Amino acid sequence: MRKQGESAHPERELKFLANPETFKAALTNPLLGQKTAAKLSPQVIKSLYFDTESGDLLRRGVTLRVRRTNRRLILGVKKEAPPDGWFFERAEAEIPSPSADPDLSLFDKDIARELEDIVGDNKLAPRFGSDVRRTLRMVTFRSAEIEVALDDGFLFAGERREPTHEIKLELKTGEPAALFELGLALLDALPLKLGVLSKARRGALLLSGEPPRRSMRRLRLFQPT
Repeated sequence: MRKQGESAHPERELKFLANPETFKAALTNPLLGQKTAAKLSPQVIKSLYFDTESGDLLRRGVTLRVRRTNRRLILGVKKEAPPDGWFFERAEAEIPSPSADPDLSLFDKDIARELEDIVGDNKLAPRFGSDVRRTLRMVTFRSAEIEVALDDGFLFAGERREPTHEIKLELKTGEPAALFELGLALLDALPLKLGVLSKARRGALLLSGEPPRRSMRRLRLFQPT
């Protein structure tokens, strides 16, 4: 998948989960580009994730969402990398949306066709969502530019709610090794847990009532090729 009018590019990221106290400490950790909590201006981001009733998109590793940020609506789609790729490498496409209902025809023709083939005659509907306050920063680490997103809020599915305190590191420019090195440094500095599920996967589990499954992929994740 690719952004409309642009060549394909992967989203390479690491995610970490924190409790409220650790998340507060992360806001002022020098590794994440901030020595004091002053002058922080978090964005309010509300997202709805759409799928068929039987979860056809997520079963194919695809997530479709409409996100509202500062009164702007963004239609986005992400596709997970195959198992032999990076665990946190995903193709992503985003485009402004005039409506909170997803219109697949807004995407590039190839993306729209792929989504339509998966969905078929089934109806898309909101399945779960997230409501977070996001603090964004850019840090330079080992000559790489890395975006830091600190999300504080909750996931929801029907009447169910689950708090989320998440730190995401996304490589913008530079070598992937720098992303892993920063991740390891952050784990040494703060009592964080590696987040191995996307918000969409966590939302689907919340919808189903199943508990999150632990992953044994930490060593693989921190050994980039």
